[in-house]
Amino acid sequence: MDPGKIISLQRRLGVTFADVTWLEEALKPGGINAGMNQKHKRLELVGDSVLSTVIHRWLLNEPYLTVGWQTERHGVLVSNRIIAQCSRRLGLPDDQTLTKLQRQALRTAGEATLTKRAANLLEAVIGAIFCDQGYEAAERFILEIALPHFEEASARVAIVNPKALLQEYLELQRDISPRYVVVEQNLQAVKNRYTVACMLGDEELGRQRAVNRDLAEHRLAVRLLRELYNVVSTASV
Repeated sequence: MDPGKIISLQRRLGVTFADVTWLEEALKPGGINAGMNQKHKRLELVGDSVLSTVIHRWLLNEPYLTVGWQTERHGVLVSNRIIAQCSRRLGLPDDQTLTKLQRQALRTAGEATLTKRAANLLEAVIGAIFCDQGYEAAERFILEIALPHFEEASARVAIVNPKALLQEYLELQRDISPRYVVVEQNLQAVKNRYTVACMLGDEELGRQRAVNRDLAEHRLAVRLLRELYNVVSTASV
């Protein structure tokens, strides 16, 4: 890779490598399948482990944390889709040393392959930072440079089971399970046929309308999670 581009990339990453060959190897994933660069792959495995550890430690600092919520958030933040979006926003360049045949194969690859490749690229860069400068430097890069991109991208990802997370939180904080009751039903309506309330004992936490009861409960749980947890990654379906 051109030395000028390497310097520019280090500025974007906020990292100055003592041994720039770590970064250069991280940026050479090679071709698909058989043509993969083994040094890059090893850096990717290291970066994957470091990223997972840093995100878990960061989540432990969130005051509303429950086991279910930590698992949910961690799974979203370290998914290939989110890491790939961060990789692209940071402008990580794809391998400049590919042969013409390898480039051709890459152009015809499916979206899932390209997404995984972009995610692997960022994980390899994290691995390179760790190998060059240690855990603290890699952690600083993830929290200060990469994490804001992760959070922005994950804000558009719906949580999988908001009712279970809400129940876990309320049982932990209030020692009581929520229940959902239908307070209004209009089968003649086209859209909002059911109005559901979430009750905590005699206290009503909120109401939600939807075309069916399950969807009303789901959306209500999402809204209450947003209000209780003050989080942004609970996009509704």
